[in-house]
Amino acid sequence: MRRTQWRFRDVPGFLLLVVIPALSLIGLIIGFIISLLAKIFLKISMLFIPIYIKRQSAKGRFLIRFQNPDGQVELSLKQRARLAFSQAWLPFTMSVFILTMAITVRGFEDVATGEGLEFYKCADGEEITFDYVNDGYADCDDGSDESDSNPIPCYYPECTGDPIDIVYEKVFDDEWFGIWAISPLLAFLTAPMLILRESTIAVVDKENRSIVPIGASAYRTLNTVLGFGAFVLLLDTCWSVASIASNSFGERMSVLFSMILLMLILVMILFHVLWAYSFFHVKTHLRILAQFEERITQSKEIEIHTFNEKEPGIVTIDPA
Repeated sequence: MRRTQWRFRDVPGFLLLVVIPALSLIGLIIGFIISLLAKIFLKISMLFIPIYIKRQSAKGRFLIRFQNPDGQVELSLKQRARLAFSQAWLPFTMSVFILTMAITVRGFEDVATGEGLEFYKCADGEEITFDYVNDGYADCDDGSDESDSNPIPCYYPECTGDPIDIVYEKVFDDEWFGIWAISPLLAFLTAPMLILRESTIAVVDKENRSIVPIGASAYRTLNTVLGFGAFVLLLDTCWSVASIASNSFGERMSVLFSMILLMLILVMILFHVLWAYSFFHVKTHLRILAQFEERITQSKEIEIHTFNEKEPGIVTIDPA
């Protein structure tokens, strides 16, 4: 298993993404559902092991085991927290990617005009969403929305509304928040990659003269697609929505800042949910990893080798 030592640069991210959102109880609710789905999905993925072994063997490859499977690794709370912090990143970026796609689907529908929305024209000419009228809070600068006993809705094109209000009504509606709520469940389809990344088994390709850890290629591919690129795509999508919502640069920046602030709060909660799942299931992951490695090493269909560590300083390979 890889090292689980904390680095100084990990501390700010841990405080921001785990400790602060821990005040929310949503992690307990969604985490329970995640644990059930991940357990089912991991069991299903184990059924594909024979196919994987045959594929590697057919290409003339063999496996090297650097360490015997161990499902009883003892980790301190500090090590578990660090390992969970590492494991949460891939499903987290996948959640961000899912939410970005949801914004893309929802964010370009009548955002430019506000058509179909009800607005209210304040006494000073300001326009607000009609739902804000007489809600107990003064949304008009002059407070006229709370003193109007017979408010009349105003529609496009007479009223165009505030770009921020339009974006929130058209983009961040109940449907989008439903996707936000289930995105961690979809993100944990990456669970097998998280577990395989901790494996001490590597695939040796004699033709290409390469040694690649099991799952490394798939994990690197996912991490490249869903890593930092997911946040760049999110920022670009938010700017595209802001650009459609208004022709004014100042209003665009206001919409962009508002969207980023909301997304920051929501994704912090998501990271906490994913981290909490990983933290409480670290032992389960290690046990499943041991089962996975044991099934592979007991297979008769592929050549298995194990590093001999009896003689320090000398690297030898013994057939399993």
